[in-house]
Amino acid sequence: MNRRYLMMLVLLLAMAAGCSLAFAEEGVTLRTPSVFSYVAPPGWTSQVAGGLTLGGFPQAVGPASNNFTPDITFMTHGYASLAQYAQTYQPRLIDMTPRTFPLKLVDQTPFLTAAGVKGIRLHSIDPASPPIAVQYSYVFLNSDGLICEFACACAPVDAAHDLPIFDASMKTARLLRTGE
Repeated sequence: MNRRYLMMLVLLLAMAAGCSLAFAEEGVTLRTPSVFSYVAPPGWTSQVAGGLTLGGFPQAVGPASNNFTPDITFMTHGYASLAQYAQTYQPRLIDMTPRTFPLKLVDQTPFLTAAGVKGIRLHSIDPASPPIAVQYSYVFLNSDGLICEFACACAPVDAAHDLPIFDASMKTARLLRTGE
């Protein structure tokens, strides 16, 4: 009988370890009620974006790499269609500091979240030589027609590595309605 309990205990511990491992593989959920939520990349932290220009929204911050701290910053940009916004888009680096500087738009592609929210991904680079940043901006319309941008920035040498991480995180993005 002791052997039976021992086996059950081992099975329960293995299941618990698997559950905690699955939890550890997911990042923290960033959320602003009635605005948005998304799951940050695993191992990233959350902070409140400073300055009036960044709106005080929660921001995901990754580990520094190649003299750059990757981040995901949320901003709103008034009311327009996605097509109108993409035509008039003037890329600017949006990161952890209140500073912004011009970027060059490289391309745009359609993007769809796991919840079926249609948007666009705008890929921009720093035109300086050498460049210091690459930014992927995931742009969606909320239910009221407000342009919502998740600006994901990283060092240029990390872009190939970080793009799938940004895509995975933005697949979890949800635009919330009042009261959610």
